Amino acid sequence: MTSLARPPIDPRARTRAFVEVAAATLDAVADPQRLTALVVDLIGQIVNAHATVWTIAGNGAQMTRLASSHSEAQQARLESTLQEWLTHAADGTGADWLDGATLLPLRLGDRLAGAVAVSRPHGEPLIDDDVDFIHDLADVAGATMRNARALAASTEAVEELRRQGELMEHISDALIACDSERRIVNWNAGAERVYGYPRGEALGCDVFALLATRFCTETGVSVSADEVFEELAAAGEWRGELHERRADGAPLTIMSSLTTMAGPINGDTGIVLVNRDVTEQRRDPRGPLHDPLTGLPNRRLLTHLLYEALARRHRTGSTLAALFVGLDAFKSINDMYGHAAGDEVLIETGRRLGEVVRHSDSVSRPGDDEFVVILEEAGRPENIQRVAQRVTESLARPIDVGGQKVEVRASIGVAVVTAPQADGEIAPETLIDIADEAMYAARHSQSGVRFTTLPDTQEYHQDA
Repeated sequence: MTSLARPPIDPRARTRAFVEVAAATLDAVADPQRLTALVVDLIGQIVNAHATVWTIAGNGAQMTRLASSHSEAQQARLESTLQEWLTHAADGTGADWLDGATLLPLRLGDRLAGAVAVSRPHGEPLIDDDVDFIHDLADVAGATMRNARALAASTEAVEELRRQGELMEHISDALIACDSERRIVNWNAGAERVYGYPRGEALGCDVFALLATRFCTETGVSVSADEVFEELAAAGEWRGELHERRADGAPLTIMSSLTTMAGPINGDTGIVLVNRDVTEQRRDPRGPLHDPLTGLPNRRLLTHLLYEALARRHRTGSTLAALFVGLDAFKSINDMYGHAAGDEVLIETGRRLGEVVRHSDSVSRPGDDEFVVILEEAGRPENIQRVAQRVTESLARPIDVGGQKVEVRASIGVAVVTAPQADGEIAPETLIDIADEAMYAARHSQSGVRFTTLPDTQEYHQDA
């Protein structure tokens, strides 16, 4: 029966509804009622109708109501005749009419898993487009529930990933979990940084299609996807090189470890991928230019940047300062909170340093717990002191790592170049070493900041 009382459903709204339901896998794992409540809400928004969703209990003979927007009286009327419908609906695929409501099956694959009852206000019939939409939405909801049940039934590998989900966000590598059909069910912050896809866009996608993956061995020999999955099925793991693409189209070279995770009794098997971006190393045969953890310039690139900055300083006669920032007792952070927490502290330190300096200045990470800030056209000594004070205050704020407040204290050595030396401009490595020595002097004296001015090598300290 067709009615002209309401315009057809907006196709964009229909698509958004399907996406919302398909993306609710993790919610369904935590609580199936969240998924069914979402289905009921979407039907209300798009079809302007009341809905009730039931699922079949474990014994296969009784329906359990999970979500409803019908009145209690109408729910009772529907459920009084629902059992009769259940006895002949196992093989049915179409819609039935039940006490003023359209009743559609909810399926998990080929198995009847529940039902959705939908009715319009004042008994208005649903138009054909409405019925088609609800039918499709029920199919998507059934597939999502199947994925949720498969994920919930996975063995300790998946459960451990879920329990430690918060910690996963602090791992610098891309950590990705997929179901048996290679659809992404977990996508950590490291994956967002490496690939540029937000979690919401990545979940539910075929991981290898999304990233346009090509497989190579660890020595760079191209292999087919079938060969990879055969080895994965036989050995439970595969290690090699992936050639992929970021969300912006940029090519990536990834060192990857694939491990199977046992699925439920029906034999479904998922995959966990631990991926590390080695694009920079592969691009430059002389070695990488950036720190893989923070993305900041490493010591090699720092030397190059400082060489160019000193050349500009020589031409203009301006003042240049190098701030060598060392994190005090950083090893104790790793020992107390773990290396993942230590990585997060380093990432946050680099980010904060970038916030307190000008865009024309540069921040690099030449060593494990060491950073260097180059201030070009640094100006008068009091200007440099203010920058050092801002760095000290910014790094003194506690860093939140997995719900723990981690306090970091920094020592800073500052080397200031005000004029060329008698035999020419100072070498970049020499300037870094002088700033490094000033940092260790500040740490030893617990003064916080120590300045050295070149070429006079005048030295004084400033309390943090």
